[in-house]
Amino acid sequence: MEEGATTIYEGIGTGKGAEGDSGGVGGVMEGSPVTTRLLLSVVLATLAVNAQAGKSEQPTEQYLCIADQSIGFEYNKIAKQWGGARFEAGSKYVISKSKDPNAAFQITEGGVSSPIGLCGQGFDDAGYLVCNIVFGTFTFHKSNGRFIRSNPFGYAEVGPDSIVKSDEETDTPYMEIGKCSPF
Repeated sequence: MEEGATTIYEGIGTGKGAEGDSGGVGGVMEGSPVTTRLLLSVVLATLAVNAQAGKSEQPTEQYLCIADQSIGFEYNKIAKQWGGARFEAGSKYVISKSKDPNAAFQITEGGVSSPIGLCGQGFDDAGYLVCNIVFGTFTFHKSNGRFIRSNPFGYAEVGPDSIVKSDEETDTPYMEIGKCSPF
């Protein structure tokens, strides 16, 4: 380094500063243009990082829901009548922010990427989220973490003027209940 030259670190925090520097705050605020530029660069970089952090998205609100119980009705082809039935529980659903601009949330079923339903209004004042899904509804209460999914399609849709002509061809109406946890 040449004689009489100063480094960008000289005088920082000493109160002495570089040659011609009257000290100021640790010799930084009043003094060498290099030192002042360094401090200004650090302050601006810090402000930029903080501004960027403020713009980052809030954590996405999403829930994993797992069915505990599933019941419904099924048509017994041998007895030729409808009766109560228990179905295997364990279905998994994810409630997440909707990619559709006309809905607040969407419901996807375990392992499927496209939603099975949309929740247009989001949570109401009481904490309920009501969603229209394929062949039914999905209702979730945020405070207690419980959900109920209903699929009433199958029993009433049978008849000569309907798509389904006989009970043997119809779906089984069912209802699932379970719990959701945020993740």
